[in-house]
Amino acid sequence: MDISKIKNDNFSGANELLNTAANILITFWGNADRTDSEFDSRLKQLGLDLINAQPRMAPLFNLVNFVFNQYEKDKTDSNAAKAFMQRAKNAEKNVITNACEILENKQKICSFSRSSLVINVLNTLGSKQEREIFLTESRPIN
Repeated sequence: MDISKIKNDNFSGANELLNTAANILITFWGNADRTDSEFDSRLKQLGLDLINAQPRMAPLFNLVNFVFNQYEKDKTDSNAAKAFMQRAKNAEKNVITNACEILENKQKICSFSRSSLVINVLNTLGSKQEREIFLTESRPIN
C-alpha cells in the first residue's frame, strides 16, 4: 500500500486519486486479519493517512468516511470501498450526461481542470462539430 503515490501526485484528477485510494483500502481489507485486535486501529490509521495524503481532496475524505461508517454498521462488510466507487461511477455518468446536454451546441469550451471527468465529457461529446477546447492546468497544492 503505497500512499506516497497519492501524496506525491500533483497531476491526476480527483477520480484517479480516488480509484487509487479505494484500491489501497480494498487491498488492505483483503489482506488483513480482521480477527487481529489491531485491525480497527490499523484501518483507522490507514484512513487518516489517505486523507492526509491529499487533505484538500474532498472525495478522499468522503471515501474514508463512507468506509468507516459502513464498518461501524457491519464489521464484516468488505465491500464498502467498492460500493462507494460504484456510487461515484454512477454520479460521474450523470454528470457526463448533464454536461453533454449543456455543451452539445457550444463551439468554445474552457475548463480549469485537468480531470478524467472533463476528458470523459469531451470524449462523449465527440467530434460531430468543430470546437475550440481550452484546458488550463490546475494542480493540487501539497
